[in-house]
Amino acid sequence: MIDKLTDKLFTSIKQSSEYKNYLKARKKVDNNMHIISLLTTIKKMQQEATKKEYKKDIGYKIIDKEINKLKEELDNNVLYQDYLTKKEELNNMLSMIVDIINKYVEDIV
Repeated sequence: MIDKLTDKLFTSIKQSSEYKNYLKARKKVDNNMHIISLLTTIKKMQQEATKKEYKKDIGYKIIDKEINKLKEELDNNVLYQDYLTKKEELNNMLSMIVDIINKYVEDIV
């Protein structure tokens, strides 16, 4: 019985506009080489900055400035912002579902 209800819940989530919109936005981001390149570069630079900071090398501050420039470019990308918005909307919906389930369980117990 629980398996059927769980499947029904997952099916409902997958059929929701929030989920479908998120998937569309994610696909657009995944297919945008400029965004992928920015994200990859930021991640590599963050790792490098962390290593430098750990070694007490103040060169990490220069890398941090470059990272901030790249993040700003990413933040100004309409496609990426749309993706973040859709992701947030989906996460809000999922959080609401979790809250409802938690409340239901608390009421039963």
